[in-house]
Amino acid sequence: MIHKYKKDCEVSFLKEWYCFFLQNKKNFDEIFYERENNSGKWNEMLKDYGSPHRLTKIPSTGYSTIFRLLLNNDNDLYVSGFTLCAQEQRETLGDSSELANRRAKEGNCHSFSDEREILAWLHNNGKVDASLCMLADTEGLSFKKNIYSTQPSKYIIKLLQEEKT
Repeated sequence: MIHKYKKDCEVSFLKEWYCFFLQNKKNFDEIFYERENNSGKWNEMLKDYGSPHRLTKIPSTGYSTIFRLLLNNDNDLYVSGFTLCAQEQRETLGDSSELANRRAKEGNCHSFSDEREILAWLHNNGKVDASLCMLADTEGLSFKKNIYSTQPSKYIIKLLQEEKT
């Protein structure tokens, strides 16, 4: 694992993460891993939905998982852990600031702007609920504004307000 990912992540992080994973993998119900590049399949799905947006690069594992769940699931899909704000630096676990900045300059195998636009469109068109992606890190309940005019769902607002009481 270290040999494969050392160009992408710091070795100290890889060692720490792998030990953590081995010690805790029994606590996870399911671990998602998307090996294949299904951009064409996901773009067809977006076309069928009527979305004007398409993936121009390989989708990240999280987005591939969203698409796979949309394809295979009739239940409501609630998404968290993604951003709809372009000004937030996309830095994944294991990235030092230097590594994240270098990747941003060199380009990346993912298009985070495509992914934000698609997530916002999926939310605004009732395919997923990305309300939790809009939460602001504040003491009180508040949501971040974004250029996509996304609004949190009434269901999530009510759920979070009930949680406070």
